[in-house]
Amino acid sequence: MIVRINGVPLATAIGSEQVVVVKPNPKLRQLAITLWTFAGSLLTQPVLASSGSMESVLKLWGSFDPMFGTIQGLALVIGTLGLLAGIVIVIFQRRIGRMTLMTAGGVILGTALVPSMVLLLYFLGAMLNDAVQAGIKSAFLIK
Repeated sequence: MIVRINGVPLATAIGSEQVVVVKPNPKLRQLAITLWTFAGSLLTQPVLASSGSMESVLKLWGSFDPMFGTIQGLALVIGTLGLLAGIVIVIFQRRIGRMTLMTAGGVILGTALVPSMVLLLYFLGAMLNDAVQAGIKSAFLIK
């Protein structure tokens, strides 16, 4: 890729070729080894390795649904009060009122979207787990 500054290629502006040096990060390498080791130890235990995919996702969602409902109810009430306060504040202080309205809107949208995001992440994790299990079974011909 040629980077141009004011139409002049960067290599000709400096006079020499730029070399990018990537130094390995030992902390990231250690973290990757730890995570792979942990994942490998989980896959050796059949109880933890089998997820049942959608059944386990729906069981988890059903167990967390009352908690999500309570948190959503509280946040929606607080967000609605924030919206009302923001509308009143806009009359007197326009900038502070807008910030209050944006914050209250963020609270309401966040409480609606976060439980859905948690379910989506868990569902994707269950699908990846099933794919890894199928790959390991086909690699070692375990039936």
